[in-house]
Amino acid sequence: MLEELKATLPVGAPALYSRSWVQGPVSSTLTEYVPLVLAQFNVLADGLSGADENKGGFTHSPPASLDWDYRKHRLLEELFRHGDPPDIIALEEVDHFDDWFYPKLEAAGYDGKFLAKPYSPCKKSMNPDLEDGCALFWRKDRLQSLDVEFINYHAIAEDGGLAKEKSNQVAHCNFADHRGLHYELRCHSPCC
Repeated sequence: MLEELKATLPVGAPALYSRSWVQGPVSSTLTEYVPLVLAQFNVLADGLSGADENKGGFTHSPPASLDWDYRKHRLLEELFRHGDPPDIIALEEVDHFDDWFYPKLEAAGYDGKFLAKPYSPCKKSMNPDLEDGCALFWRKDRLQSLDVEFINYHAIAEDGGLAKEKSNQVAHCNFADHRGLHYELRCHSPCC
């Protein structure tokens, strides 16, 4: 997949920033465990950047770096360039689920779910069909989804009360691996 993605980049495309993975602690009481690779990434919704009339305030970014046709390949490259492919991928600010992330990741062996934010600010972009939200993907050869629940909730307003509209999200998932071990995952995406 990486070579295919790199082949789509323009000549002279800059290298991606160096990043390092953090390995979580393993309980000393476990005698046997199966490590899971989890990737979490805020992809910066197209409707909040490149498709936004004011480029989402990213006025000092090179304009080409906000162009969706360029960024979409780099986002997948970032997810898959760090060694073992992630078993679970949690993405925020996704506004190209059906037309990019799901088809590409399904072809790579993943299944996924998406929930758009209510009152997504992307609907005010130059492309009002865009609607951002949370997306979860899991490798079908490693995990089986037992349950995925998305919950929308109110943000806290500046006055300390509840905001008028529900704009934040939590995803709660239960998975089982090929040995029947169960995993619980919660992902949170605040409104920006």
